[in-house]
Amino acid sequence: MFYILLPVLAISIAVYCRFYIMRACVTFGLGRGKRRFAVDAGVAVVSGGIATLCMFVMPVALFVAHVIAFSLVVRAVDNALEFFGGEKRGRGSKTWKTLYGLGILPMIAATAFMLGGYINMYNVTATELTVYTQKSIRQSGYTVALIADVHYGISVDKTELDRICAEISASSPSMVVLCGDIVDENTTMQGMTEVFDAFGGISAEFGVFYVFGNHDRQLYAWDDRKFTEKELVQTIENSGITLLRDSTYSVNGEFTVVGREDAAYAGESVRTPIAELIKDVDRNDFLLMLDHQPRQYKESGEAGVDLLLSGHTHGGQIFPAGILFDLFGINDATYGYTKINETSQAFVTSGFAGWGFPVKTCAPAEYVLIEILPKNA
Repeated sequence: MFYILLPVLAISIAVYCRFYIMRACVTFGLGRGKRRFAVDAGVAVVSGGIATLCMFVMPVALFVAHVIAFSLVVRAVDNALEFFGGEKRGRGSKTWKTLYGLGILPMIAATAFMLGGYINMYNVTATELTVYTQKSIRQSGYTVALIADVHYGISVDKTELDRICAEISASSPSMVVLCGDIVDENTTMQGMTEVFDAFGGISAEFGVFYVFGNHDRQLYAWDDRKFTEKELVQTIENSGITLLRDSTYSVNGEFTVVGREDAAYAGESVRTPIAELIKDVDRNDFLLMLDHQPRQYKESGEAGVDLLLSGHTHGGQIFPAGILFDLFGINDATYGYTKINETSQAFVTSGFAGWGFPVKTCAPAEYVLIEILPKNA
């Protein structure tokens, strides 16, 4: 099916680009008389080239998709001007007709949109959240620093990484939780060591905890992996980070961290069910579960998990992907806070970065500081 849809998509883009570029040529006074055939041929070649690039170069495809989307918006505005403003005040305006004909507005809008997404991804900020529990925990509560989807090497470099880690340390978290995709298929061995050493060095009362994402072990590498799973695990453990793989860790006699193996690696039918995973845990403890992909909210609530933390979605990364994810139920949530039931809650972070390219227009680039407090605090 994929190989059928790909050429159909390429042809559709080529046809759209031909009309788009040809409209600009006509506005410039080209494409008429004896030059028509030459202009037509040139526009066809350029349109085909753009469509071909879209199939193989993701940034080009992303930019062209936004130009097309904004051109449809501009077309709608043009029709509205004609309908409501009449020829004199609307479409008859020489300035508007020129801008519309040249196709400049969609190009400007797409460029600004992508530039804003680029700047956003390079500006990692703190998001704060407070949740309350009926469980009997210490009055001062716990501060959890949630980090996910760094995809180290995409946007954040060592200087920025060190700055963020120092900032998190200064917030005096009770613990740091790394919810997967800290590295991916493009991260080098040096980069992998660098990022885990940095996160392992964050000052936290009860330490740093980690669960795998679907990219950390370079499962989707097209060529040879840059490090093995064994090297990855050794680096994580040597950094003083506690790795949780369908396992639990008791904190302070009243708080349990539950870490799940990633669903993409194990499969839902293979990884330990939630109820089985926590069957021996003291149910008076506050149960914090880490699961890279925001799934099985209902099962988490029924099992008695107090707070489920995830990443994976990047908050949608590129608008309007987040809306489509929610519309088609790709995950149980795409971004933000969810109240599962009266005692269970969940939060999905958009993470530091995203996958593939340094543009993020759907959500902030963030780490999250979560205050967990007793209800009587």
